[in-house]
Amino acid sequence: MRIGELARATGTSVETIRYYEREGIIPAADRADNNYRDYSPEHLATLTFVRRARGLGFSMAQVRALLALSADADTPCADVDRMVQSQIEEVDRRIGDLEAMRAQLSGMLAACGGRRIGDCGWWKASPTGRRRTDPSRRPAPPGLHSPARPADGQPGRRAIASPS
Repeated sequence: MRIGELARATGTSVETIRYYEREGIIPAADRADNNYRDYSPEHLATLTFVRRARGLGFSMAQVRALLALSADADTPCADVDRMVQSQIEEVDRRIGDLEAMRAQLSGMLAACGGRRIGDCGWWKASPTGRRRTDPSRRPAPPGLHSPARPADGQPGRRAIASPS
């Protein structure tokens, strides 16, 4: 199969497939008579595995290790089991972080209660503890200086920040 077909079959970009091939994550494809890459069902299976492992949060280094372990069908599963257990622990840690974030956001939402911004408890829960009540003192969009406080000190002029 050609690279475009492999890309569509796995939901992977052509560039990513070429990258994986350069990095040795998938073996180099044979070349057909017309010099096009010719990918086999093994390429499809390996790339599908890589995509699934990445989707489960494994790093590329871990994917390489998993592929190396899978090279010998007689390899015991203990090393793979340890890697999977470690990934489960990482997922549990992230779930805890997300649950804490959700609780904090829920508390902030409850503190507001739909009143007006000036009375909103959300601002009291913000890290700065400040509330902005004067709309003219709102910060300018990223990349612009506020007209009330331009960087060059000239009233009424806006200075556009240079790209970083």
